Amino acid sequence: WNSKYPDPKAMIDELHAAHFHLMISVWPFYDRGTPIYDEFDRNGWFIDRLKVAGFHPLGMALYDATNPAARKRYWEEMNRALFSIGADAWWLDTIEPETEGQERNILLGHKLAIGSGDRFANLYPLLTAQGVYEGQRAASDAKRVFILGRSAFAGAQRYGVTAWSGDILSDWLAYRRQIPAGLNYSLSGMPYWTTDIGGFFIGNPDDPTYRELFVRWFQYGAFCPIFRVHGTRTTNQNELWSYGSQAQQIMISFDKLRYRLMPYIYSVAWMTTHDHYTPMRPLIMDFAGDRQAMDAGDPGESGHRPRRHLPPPIPSKGPLVRLLERRPGGGRPQHRGRRPARAHPALRARRFHPPTRSRHRIHRREGRRPHRTARLPRRRRPLHAV
Repeated sequence: WNSKYPDPKAMIDELHAAHFHLMISVWPFYDRGTPIYDEFDRNGWFIDRLKVAGFHPLGMALYDATNPAARKRYWEEMNRALFSIGADAWWLDTIEPETEGQERNILLGHKLAIGSGDRFANLYPLLTAQGVYEGQRAASDAKRVFILGRSAFAGAQRYGVTAWSGDILSDWLAYRRQIPAGLNYSLSGMPYWTTDIGGFFIGNPDDPTYRELFVRWFQYGAFCPIFRVHGTRTTNQNELWSYGSQAQQIMISFDKLRYRLMPYIYSVAWMTTHDHYTPMRPLIMDFAGDRQAMDAGDPGESGHRPRRHLPPPIPSKGPLVRLLERRPGGGRPQHRGRRPARAHPALRARRFHPPTRSRHRIHRREGRRPHRTARLPRRRRPLHAV
């Protein structure tokens, strides 16, 4: 902690009193001129040093997470400076690890404690997460371990890791790519995944085009396993009210919807822990015999039977609605033949302006034309949690 934080424990206590949890960003690099750097250097616990100055200073050293003693010491410093005074969660950034000015992984061509860096390079994010997880569990069982990691390896779910898709661009192409990326990640068996809503590089909240992108991304993010906003903005502002009143109204409605779904989300989280479930599911996981479901690149389900949700993202600029087919054998709609209940206001926010009452098309089986157009009933039915 530097002079800007004269009493970090009091600050954390004040945040806790206001019902905030604090996540600290921790990187696997050490800078010269510090006692901990000298200790790791003496023990031979560094893999290599950065050769090019960039976001990291020249000469910063990467610690060897494959060395159990180095992992233990890494956690001890985190515990002493952060966890022991109340830090709640860990943002393990650049655990690929970062390679300033290099196209190749920094571990390649080096000997690690576990063996050849060429062979074990991809194992790095798993092992550094393991050290933090086991260290916190040994220090206390009073808090769940939560790790947000920029990379992951098979088995990372054992160590409380949520992976996010990295420092992506703030454009429509990057947003479209997130949808199949998250679904494919879920197929790996690791359940918790997230994305930087709005992209990381670089959005302008005053630009109407970017506002539309941000709203669409926010709507999609509300149904991801982890719902979070992060990124660099030209205005240095990234709150919901930074995007204008129209966008704010739509995003607040989705934010409230996420909170209404919390009991449901917790039940799915328990299924994930207890029954090895997956909260975000490509259609192929539940419609294995449907070739079109196999080829579908972006529709995915959120939740579990009997009340799964199928939120269709709108991944391009301009479209106001997106129509989905009801597949043969996919079961009847939840309203069981009755007229559909009025949707939550957030789910009616298809247009990029405050939603108004509109007409709703109801589709029958595959290949048939819409058979009627009906007004939504005025009476709203409650959204039930499972």
